[in-house]
Amino acid sequence: MEKGIIAAFIGLLCAGAFSAGWLINGWRMASQEQARWQREKLEAEARWKKQEEAVDEAQKQKERAVADARAARDVAERLRRRIDAFAQSGAAAAAGAGEAAGNAGLVCAELFIAADERAGALAEYADQSRIAGAACEAAYAAARGK
Repeated sequence: MEKGIIAAFIGLLCAGAFSAGWLINGWRMASQEQARWQREKLEAEARWKKQEEAVDEAQKQKERAVADARAARDVAERLRRRIDAFAQSGAAAAAGAGEAAGNAGLVCAELFIAADERAGALAEYADQSRIAGAACEAAYAAARGK
């Protein structure tokens, strides 16, 4: 009977040791899982921050492009006024030489003004597209963790 008690005691001791090992291993695995989760959280926060920085930079570039476009429109407007003044003075001078010479100067001035307006609109569109594309690329790179 003593052998049975000793065997039962050894069995209980082994079961207890196994249970304690299982419990400790579970704690260790939980700790590793928590550390992995924490790393993933920090990585996600870093990607989010990079995306926000990309959006902020795009906004700054857009504001600079709008200011540049405004300045270019102001310069173009001053140039148009000078061309109009030149065309009017040319038309008055050409009145003595003939109507055809005066009309040619006005046509050239109007063509220049129309071309300048179109070029300004295309430049503004190109700036906006470039800025949006760069922002998209930066946000994508941040989302991928690069």
